[in-house]
Amino acid sequence: MNMRFKPTALGFMVFVAAALCLVVFVPRTVSAKEEDRGGRDERSSCAKLDRLAKDAGREFTSRVKLIDDDWDERRGKVTRTREEVGTLRQERRAEMDAYRTAQFEALERQVMSDAEREAIRRFRAAITEAVRVHRHAFDRAASEFRAGVDEVIAAEHVRIEAAHAALKQEIDAAVMRAKIACNDSDDVSRVRGDLRTTVRSARDRFRTETGVTEGLERRIAELARMKQEALAEANHTLRTSLERARTDFARVSRP
Repeated sequence: MNMRFKPTALGFMVFVAAALCLVVFVPRTVSAKEEDRGGRDERSSCAKLDRLAKDAGREFTSRVKLIDDDWDERRGKVTRTREEVGTLRQERRAEMDAYRTAQFEALERQVMSDAEREAIRRFRAAITEAVRVHRHAFDRAASEFRAGVDEVIAAEHVRIEAAHAALKQEIDAAVMRAKIACNDSDDVSRVRGDLRTTVRSARDRFRTETGVTEGLERRIAELARMKQEALAEANHTLRTSLERARTDFARVSRP
């Protein structure tokens, strides 16, 4: 009886000793695994900063492309409109020239003396010169307006490109700071949150800056006002010249 009990007691003691070893060593093994997994998670989270920055960069680049496409479409419409208006203007001027020529020829067929013929010649020359001066003033005003609009649009494009470049530089600097902080900080989630906040703020500011068109519209409106003033002056000069030519002709041709 006693001989069979001793091995059993000895086995029980061995079992208890093994259990105690497990209690001591298993938590250390688990803790080491958790630390290793935590390090991998931290490295993975730090690596995700690049992905966040790339996603933001793609979004900003896409927005700039939309803006560029919009400007290209506007420039295309402006170019087509200018061509159409220019063609119509030339056609209208040709019609008016043909009409004046016919009127002068009809008037010349009614002359009875050399004095009347000379009066018609002077009258025709005065009218032709008045029309030439008016067209020159009109074309100059239109040309200055178009050049001004092109300059304003080009400046706006440069402003948007500068805003995009500043945005990219700001994001790159923020990512670099976040990487350094991520490697030195125990709170990776806070670092990523700070980066997201910076990117979101930069994105909102970029959208606001690139969406503002009040200055553009104001400058174009000022150019349009200057053009209208120049055309009003040209029209006044034309009316004055025509009235003077008619008065001189009437005085000379009066029987």
